[in-house]
Amino acid sequence: MTIVRRIEIENFRGIKSLAWCPNSGFNCLIGSGDSGKTTILDAIDICLGARRNFSFSDTDFHLLGISEPIKIRLVLGDLSDPMKSVDIYADFLRGYDAAADTLEEEPGVGLEDVLYLHLEVQQDLEPQWRLHSSRSEAKGMERNLKWSDREATAPLRLGAMGELNLSWRRGSLLNRMAEETPDASAALSAAAREARSTFGTTANTQLKDALDIVDIAAKDLGIDMGSGAQALLDVHSTSFGSGTVALHSENGVPARSFGTGSKRLLLAGMQKHATEASTITLVDEVETGLEPHRLIRFLTSLGSKDTDTRRQVFATSHSPTVLQELTHEQMSVVRCDEASGKTQVLSIPQGTQGLLRSRPSSFLTKSIIL
Repeated sequence: MTIVRRIEIENFRGIKSLAWCPNSGFNCLIGSGDSGKTTILDAIDICLGARRNFSFSDTDFHLLGISEPIKIRLVLGDLSDPMKSVDIYADFLRGYDAAADTLEEEPGVGLEDVLYLHLEVQQDLEPQWRLHSSRSEAKGMERNLKWSDREATAPLRLGAMGELNLSWRRGSLLNRMAEETPDASAALSAAAREARSTFGTTANTQLKDALDIVDIAAKDLGIDMGSGAQALLDVHSTSFGSGTVALHSENGVPARSFGTGSKRLLLAGMQKHATEASTITLVDEVETGLEPHRLIRFLTSLGSKDTDTRRQVFATSHSPTVLQELTHEQMSVVRCDEASGKTQVLSIPQGTQGLLRSRPSSFLTKSIIL
C-alpha cells in the first residue's frame, strides 16, 4: 500500500508553487473557486496514475509561462515490499522524517523508507516521470516506477470516468479486486456468430427490396455475390475487447446506468472492502449527486470515521453537510495569493470544531464581516 506523504507542485495551471504534507487518512480541501483544489487532485492523479502518457497543452502552464517547466513531486511512503526491493529500487530509496518534514538522501534509523517521484513537463509538452535521488544521479541512473507498481498504486478517481471501474478492464477497481480475470472471448465469439446468423434471417426478409437492387447491380458489374446478397451484422460490430464484462444488477441493469450518486456510493463501498486493491481515492466535489443522508453514508464509506489510516482520501467540497460531518483535522483550506501565485493549504485550528458544527457555511464564504 502507498501513502502520499508530501506534495510539491510548480507552474501547474493556477498553482505557481505549493508544498503540502497531507494526512494519511481523510483530506478534504475547501476554499473559494479557482483556489486550486481540483488542480491538486489532478496533479496527484497525473503523477501517480497508471497511464503511459498524458496530453498536456500550453494552458497547463501557470499563466501560459512555458519557459518554466511544470513540476509535480510526490513523496511516497508506507511502501509495499516490492516497492522496497533493494534489487530494483536500491539507489532510489530515501528516508523521510515525518515530524520534521525532512527528506534524507538515504534510508536510516528512525526514518521511513520512501520513494521521491518526479513528473516534469518542458516546452515540448512531453511528460517525463522518474524517481529522484542524488545517488542515482551521480551514477547516471534513471528509472520510473515499474509498470506493475504504478498499477498497484494508481489512485481510484470517483467522477466522470469513475464508471470505467464498474467493468473488468485493465487497471479497473474490479480487475484489481481479484487475481483472476474473466475470459469471455470464446463464449462471446460463439454468441456473436449466432447473433449474426439470426439477424441475417430476419433482415434478409425486411430488407428484400434493397438486397434485390444490390443483386442486380452486382450482376451488371460482374461482382460475385454468390446466390444473393445478405444483410448480416458487421463482424466489427460483434467484436469484444476490454470492458466487455461489466457489473449488472439482478434484473440485468448495467451498473454504469445507475445515478451519479449511486455509482459513487457503490465504488466507495467496493473499495472499502477491498483496501488492497486501491489505497488512494480522489473525489472532486464530494457532494455531487447525493442528498444529505446519502452524502453522510458516502463519507463513511470513504473512511471518514475510520481510525485505520491505510486508506488515503483527497476530496474537495462546497457542502456545509460535509463540514459538519468531518473533524477539523480532516479539512484544510486552500488559499491562493493571486499576486505571487503561491498556493497554501492551511490547517483548521482545533478550537473551531464547534463552529464547524454550528456554522459550517462560515468556512465556505469568501470573506466574513465582523
